[in-house]
Amino acid sequence: MRNLKEVLTELRDKEAEAAIEPTEVDPRVRAGVEANIRNAKSDVDRLSREYKDSVMSNVVIIGVKGRSAAEFAKSAEKAGAIAVDFHLINDLLVSNLKARAVGEEYSSDAHFKLLDELSKIRITYDIVQLPNPMINAYSDGIYGKPLAEAISVLLTKNYGTGLQSAITRREIGRKALASKFGGKKLPVILYNLTEEVDTNYIPAATTMITSDGKVTDNSVKKKLTEVRNLLNNKESQNNGQSAQTQEEV
Repeated sequence: MRNLKEVLTELRDKEAEAAIEPTEVDPRVRAGVEANIRNAKSDVDRLSREYKDSVMSNVVIIGVKGRSAAEFAKSAEKAGAIAVDFHLINDLLVSNLKARAVGEEYSSDAHFKLLDELSKIRITYDIVQLPNPMINAYSDGIYGKPLAEAISVLLTKNYGTGLQSAITRREIGRKALASKFGGKKLPVILYNLTEEVDTNYIPAATTMITSDGKVTDNSVKKKLTEVRNLLNNKESQNNGQSAQTQEEV
């Protein structure tokens, strides 16, 4: 597998090719230029997918829960981390349904609009491999429940944490590419993480942090430094044990 810097370099070159304006070139070679532009755009899509998949090998997940988890995540981004709300899909569905005039409680109208919104989201986030949700709004006892609570029940029943994890993977890849990350370790603050992730999509959290009190940039930076030092020490110990085992063999 190529390293991230190599992928980014090629991606940058292809983006430049794709941005060429064919009307500005000699008409005699315009057809060839237009073909090159189409190929470059296809390469940009391919390389973007390659980067987003490759970056997952460099991700270090730091789970954050608690009343001030969102504030912690926002401050951590200033320190170079990427932050993703693990319940992004829940909030997005609630927001989209309310935009479609769905009330505060789950109803038959919300039920059918939810199925439509899920189909759109699965395509938007390129997660069509997930099965269609099996929902029985009556037997699941969700009619009359608050909209957010009902949606949480339905997602958990159908996907466990698979849908949240798949969308988290897409968000990590998107944000990493936007920042042009090309290093070896990318800290990802996965906030509002209150359950286990689906490791088919993203790595398990290496550590969990509870943030309930006041958040400052300095306190978050200090905490991230502590986590980094802890992980580095664990990695050094593991490397030492591995070297000792090889010597014994």
